[in-house]
Amino acid sequence: MAILNRLLRKKCLTVQLISVLIYFMYRHFNFEDETILPPVESITVPSLQNEKRTKQKDDTDNRCNRAKQKFMFVKNGKTGSSTIESIILQIATHHHKHEIVHTRGSYKSLKNEREEIGYFIPVEHQMLKPLNHFQKLFPKSKYLWIASSRKVEDQINSAVRWRNYERKFKGKRFNKTLVKAFKNESSSELEQAFFSDAMSYYLLGSCHHYSFPEFEICASEIMENMDLVIPREKFDESMVILHKITCLPLSDFAYIQMKRTTSDFKLSEENMKTILNYHKKDLWFEQKANEKFDQFFSTFQAEYCFSQNCSREVAQLREENEKLKIACKVIERRTRKRKHLVEFSFDTEMLKKDSKLGLRCLSFSLSVHSDFLLDLYNEVLRETGHDGNLFADELAGKWIRKLNNLNLTFI
Repeated sequence: MAILNRLLRKKCLTVQLISVLIYFMYRHFNFEDETILPPVESITVPSLQNEKRTKQKDDTDNRCNRAKQKFMFVKNGKTGSSTIESIILQIATHHHKHEIVHTRGSYKSLKNEREEIGYFIPVEHQMLKPLNHFQKLFPKSKYLWIASSRKVEDQINSAVRWRNYERKFKGKRFNKTLVKAFKNESSSELEQAFFSDAMSYYLLGSCHHYSFPEFEICASEIMENMDLVIPREKFDESMVILHKITCLPLSDFAYIQMKRTTSDFKLSEENMKTILNYHKKDLWFEQKANEKFDQFFSTFQAEYCFSQNCSREVAQLREENEKLKIACKVIERRTRKRKHLVEFSFDTEMLKKDSKLGLRCLSFSLSVHSDFLLDLYNEVLRETGHDGNLFADELAGKWIRKLNNLNLTFI
């Protein structure tokens, strides 16, 4: 016991030594109950965390078996819609399972039983009308219906910058532009569109001829049918949503922004207020789109994400974006004819060596001037079927040759 007392006085006594001493005391004093409890490590305790993970995996497997991976997309102006189209094209080239419908009016000839159609990518803006027609062509049981929105003020400023119309919307020139638009003397349809609810027109255009109370009823029905309306301000969060609900790889939703201007022009507060008087339906659309997204996202993040507002998943997506941009070796320079725009191009010789990478990169050259990329996609898909390597080699070769022949700039 004297030895024990001296040991206990030492402040640096370790936990392991205490355990040994307690065991020694039990043995030395010969307690009636000499049963020694097994070490804690040997006791098997069910892990609630493991149970939760197992349940989550089972739920994910069941959900993915039912996941929809076909897209019907409605393109709205200056809302990031071209980037969304390119992402869908990237998905199409990666999985090469379904054909694409895109040309104006071509969707009218579709039939419900055509299983090979998987994507509606309206490179040229096309109004969604009538709703029941699209429900037959792209049934909600098989297709995800998506569209895009943006803060109306930002959408208008972006359109002005993109068309290099800053001078026409500055100071007193603004009033002249407004007068010309109302007299239909404007030199550009886009100028007129600034005063005619341009952003919501392509999604809600079939309701625009109604007065506002009837418009709300009609437009609400369309909004209810949309699975996801992507706010430009929540673009990355929306890509995470699509990644999770489709069960497609996160890399399928990585993107390169291929449209950028050097201008930082913004309409004056007074002039913006004047324009917004003619965007009552756009403002309604923006509000409803945000409400729809926020309501959905509040539930979504709790079920699908491991971080508040899916911040961890968004960070992972942005890493994928950067990896894609580096892999594609994107080249940026000012355009000659339209100096306010930034021109993007790729190292085509490098892309020829890796056809699958080539398809990913060149998907982001999609524009109204290069919609032939979609026709070539359908053509090669019919010829090669689901042979991945043959499909990639054939399509990448045709895309590169066609783009080089036309000497297109990717903007």
